Amino acid sequence: MTQFQAVLGGIPEALEGHRIAPGGAPSPHQSVAENVMLGIEPTRLGFIRRRELESRAAEHLAAVGWTDDVRSPLSDYSVVDCRRVQLARAVAVARLRGEPAVLIDDTGEELSESETVRWQHAVSLAAERIPIVIALTTLDELNRGVESVLVNHEGRVSGPFDPTDAVAIASALGIAAAQPAAPARVPGDVLLEVRQLHVMHPVQRDRVMFDDVSFTARAGAVIGISGAHAHELLASLSGRGYGEITAGGVFASGADISGLTRDACAERGVVFTTEHPLTYEVGFVGGVPSRVSAERLRTLARTGMIDAAREYRPVTTASLLQAVGVGRPPSRDQFDGMLDALVTGPARIVLIAEPLLGLGPDERAERITMIDRLASAGKAVVVSGDAVDVAAIADEALLVVHGRIRAALTGSDVTSAGIAQGLLL
Repeated sequence: MTQFQAVLGGIPEALEGHRIAPGGAPSPHQSVAENVMLGIEPTRLGFIRRRELESRAAEHLAAVGWTDDVRSPLSDYSVVDCRRVQLARAVAVARLRGEPAVLIDDTGEELSESETVRWQHAVSLAAERIPIVIALTTLDELNRGVESVLVNHEGRVSGPFDPTDAVAIASALGIAAAQPAAPARVPGDVLLEVRQLHVMHPVQRDRVMFDDVSFTARAGAVIGISGAHAHELLASLSGRGYGEITAGGVFASGADISGLTRDACAERGVVFTTEHPLTYEVGFVGGVPSRVSAERLRTLARTGMIDAAREYRPVTTASLLQAVGVGRPPSRDQFDGMLDALVTGPARIVLIAEPLLGLGPDERAERITMIDRLASAGKAVVVSGDAVDVAAIADEALLVVHGRIRAALTGSDVTSAGIAQGLLL
């Protein structure tokens, strides 16, 4: 095993080491030192030796480049700093237990480009102390310290590969063969224009989640967005569906709709819809897991009803309450009926998140036909989805990595292989 190894496709279960999944702080209102030393505190006669705890914590934190006061509460720090603290603790625990490596079972997809740079630098420093294996969804210039790459694809682990060997890695991932693109459509006038859009996180309002995003959507054509947080980016374009827009704008037929409510956007001919609405686990109502929309999440954080220091991740599966009918998303028949009504309805711009997710072959074919009908009716259609789904329906594919559009593929380049390779490599 090399000192710093990446895995595409998730950390294999059989891999040995101390496994961590960065995300929420273990105890955000305790000090940085207390979090690092959690479970390995130095004691004497049953009492924690405070000075020794802080001294040891500082030594462990040096492994990730930490220079701040270890006595400060962890809640004072950013998401990346919380991850650095968790990593420092993981390195300490792994070395104490004689583990062969630290396994970071989290791709970090929710981190912006600047956050990813800081996080990967910390991981590179930690790899000088103990071998590190990290799950990634993209290999790029931000992961310069990676020495080798494993591929975990369909239950089979292959490699290690040289990080620069794109051909071998693509082949191991099963994305080397090109596939036919969707039939070309003839685009009309620009109906939707997104200009240098900056969108903040719905809770941690100092975090930029999407940075300098620009593209246009034309009548009679389908734009597909694929990559990390493609759904959230699409939701940001209409009705305050994700975080606050702080710069740039969204324009429908020349009119600025940035920050308008969903109803106000609909009045201006812009409709956002999905069978798989994003919700966030907050779990504060009597201990019962509760889910809320991004807009509601922002309100709860602003009013102090939830802990803004926690990391809230979106989920699209039905909650227990939704499964019994409370706040349930539309059924498939209802959703198909809604799309059918949009074909002849007044909306000129239709945004659909994950339109092919979870569909069987026949349902998938019917949904693709429905989206084609929307485009044929002169609508500007923008969808989000994975590489295979976007390739099946889009005239142009926008690849989103680290909160930015990495590339735009058009024509014969819009294939599942082309999209997947553009996102991963």
